[in-house]
Amino acid sequence: MILLNFYIPEKKAPCVYLTEAEIEKRESGKPVIDKLTLWKAIKRELPEKELDRIISFDYRYEKDDYYDYKLITDGIHCAMAGDITVGYFKSWLILLMRCLNDNTLKNREVQAEYAALADWLDGFAFMDPCIKKSKKLKECREIIAVVKYANQKIKNLKMGKTTDFTTNGVITYVTFAFSLNDGKTCVYRVCVVDKKRRRINYMYSNGIDYREDINYTLLYEAEFNDLPGKYVEGYTLDTQMDAEYAANNG
Repeated sequence: MILLNFYIPEKKAPCVYLTEAEIEKRESGKPVIDKLTLWKAIKRELPEKELDRIISFDYRYEKDDYYDYKLITDGIHCAMAGDITVGYFKSWLILLMRCLNDNTLKNREVQAEYAALADWLDGFAFMDPCIKKSKKLKECREIIAVVKYANQKIKNLKMGKTTDFTTNGVITYVTFAFSLNDGKTCVYRVCVVDKKRRRINYMYSNGIDYREDINYTLLYEAEFNDLPGKYVEGYTLDTQMDAEYAANNG
């Protein structure tokens, strides 16, 4: 007798998709965290145990415009200085993510920038290598670079204008290129534009050690690929300009 073993896939329950009305009904039954408490949390005035409690999705948040650039950067600097624990900092980032998404904005473009920043902060909070004690300063400088650029875009949208994000008249564009060593090493493409001297340089960089005295313009790959067309006339290649040129020589 020949016995044949067949793999029988496990039956899974079908996915159930809720309508917007059903989601709203489910959410409306959750207790609400008031905005006074949320602002205290953003200002890091709540103990860690209370902060961990209110970031639970068992609660919904009272809507408000919770974006405050100074409070966000102050919190990151506190983490860098060791004034709050890594655990508190991660919970605080999750809180910011939720607060930015629960806003009262009517401007859809600004709302989209809030959502994009919220995704970034959420990603930093849950990345295993991120904000560990041994790498905290470097990782926090990257978060600051993201927040600074987001703030630039938010300000432009609220004022209805477009301005370059420069340091001493120099734009430093950065985009992710590829990873090596099973994702342990990240390579970036960098474009430095000196608008005063009409000079430009393109390069690859083995990692970016983000500096607070440089304003970084963080682009998607497709946006970076459009730069040669933007600076095709009147600019001269200057290979002496490196990724830190804006602060050192700009």
